[in-house]
Amino acid sequence: MPSQQLPSLVLGRRLAILVALHHGPATLAELYAHLAAAGFGDPDLLPGDSAGDPPPTWKFNFQADLEALRALGYEARYDRKLARYRLAHSPFGLVLDEAQLAALGHLQHTFADHSFPQAPEIQALLRHLVSLLSPAAVKQLSRLPIEITIELAEVSRYETIDPGILKVIRNALKLGRQMEFDYRSPQHDRVLHHCISPQPLILKNGHVYLPGYRDGWTKMLEFRLERLVPESVKPVSRSAHQPIVHREPIRYWLGAAVAQGTVSPRFPQTQVTPQPDGSALVTAETANLWEAHKILLAYGANCQVLAPPALVQLMRDAVAGMAQRYGVDAALKEW
Repeated sequence: MPSQQLPSLVLGRRLAILVALHHGPATLAELYAHLAAAGFGDPDLLPGDSAGDPPPTWKFNFQADLEALRALGYEARYDRKLARYRLAHSPFGLVLDEAQLAALGHLQHTFADHSFPQAPEIQALLRHLVSLLSPAAVKQLSRLPIEITIELAEVSRYETIDPGILKVIRNALKLGRQMEFDYRSPQHDRVLHHCISPQPLILKNGHVYLPGYRDGWTKMLEFRLERLVPESVKPVSRSAHQPIVHREPIRYWLGAAVAQGTVSPRFPQTQVTPQPDGSALVTAETANLWEAHKILLAYGANCQVLAPPALVQLMRDAVAGMAQRYGVDAALKEW
């Protein structure tokens, strides 16, 4: 077999190392297996033989290859935490066309000032991508106009949220377990205890919510993250369950002022029936009447809920409460 130090073989071996590390971190044994499969393993191996532990000569050549690659700007390091080698730096950065740069700029603009869980990780990723760009591309990125603003209205701030809460939630989701916690609800004058099968966190209406199901319930509950009592948040050994969620049909009327044009499908299975006067009748489904009533209240006087009775009552209670707050005729309560 030719010497392993022939220039063509050395170059091929080093390229094979880069290819292997490009696909992700790898142990020394995994790298050796990859290179052996490409023909750069133990020179005494015969075709069809399986690669075993890297021989001392191969290890020596491997370290020399890493030094040579480092001189060319490739930094392959041994990560003790991962117990693997990984490609830490490459002289070839990220190349994006103008449309891709614009998309990156919009992502930067959208996530520039947020503290909700995972926002720091998103911001760090975007900074890393920018760091891979050439100086000319960075200058071009800074000059591109922002053509759309995606508003992630964040009323609550989450810089001070207890990291232990997020750790329990992540582990429960990862392992498929239940979790328990005490909750300060504004609707009650005492702290309530809950045990739920958690779902992924939701950012909406300016707050981060922890959704989940209690045993035997088909209705999904939502808990504002900052209202969980930190010291009470604990994992539960019981497996999480996915209940069969029953959606309830709803029906409501929209006035011509909002129905003209396209009616936004705010709920699953939305069907719109235009009326001669420009208004519309809408049928849809929801698994959460409380959430539905909050959505429909945003239409104001341009919406009237027709069914089911429980949703109609929620709307009446909300309107009656607002009428009292604003001094409108108290007879509205007698609907």
